[in-house]
Amino acid sequence: MTASFSGSLSFQPSLQSQVSGLMADISQFLSDQKHLGNDQIILSDQSWDCVQSWANPRAKTPSFRCQGSVFSPVVVMDSLGTFYGGEAGRLLVKVLAAMHLSPEQVYICTPVPAEIFKQKIHPDQVRIILALGEKAAQVVTGSRASLSLLHGKPVRFCGIRAIPVYHPEQLLREPVLKRPVWEALKSMIGASGR
Repeated sequence: MTASFSGSLSFQPSLQSQVSGLMADISQFLSDQKHLGNDQIILSDQSWDCVQSWANPRAKTPSFRCQGSVFSPVVVMDSLGTFYGGEAGRLLVKVLAAMHLSPEQVYICTPVPAEIFKQKIHPDQVRIILALGEKAAQVVTGSRASLSLLHGKPVRFCGIRAIPVYHPEQLLREPVLKRPVWEALKSMIGASGR
């Protein structure tokens, strides 16, 4: 291994392929563990990005996605980015209906840091943020804790009341979680004046 004067490291070709292979294996292992529900392995976003970029140097960072009016009083942050698609999307529409809302009355987006979020919406118009799933919950709370610890605990994000709840996809897999989500949503409905 030789260091260049620019401060970055350059590797011999065979060592570089070994490191890339190792990082691909680590990336696959971490993905498998997350898929299996192992919350014990915690990496910072920066470390995760590093592992992902080494494992797949041509991979693109997922872009911000959204749907709806930026003037909507309710924002839904969707960790999985499924929005209203599939069975989970149909369940989300039912959840919104229980809150006396339709998809047309909601701004739905993928999770983004506060500084980007503020640029994408009109914070003075938003009364409630519903954070669906772990990634969205971690963004609005600023915590790396698991969703089981964050669920149903209201916080402020960009000065707006936000409540993390389980994603509809998880509710389909674990129907027993529907009751805690409904309890959290009832408190949110009261706060939004609906």
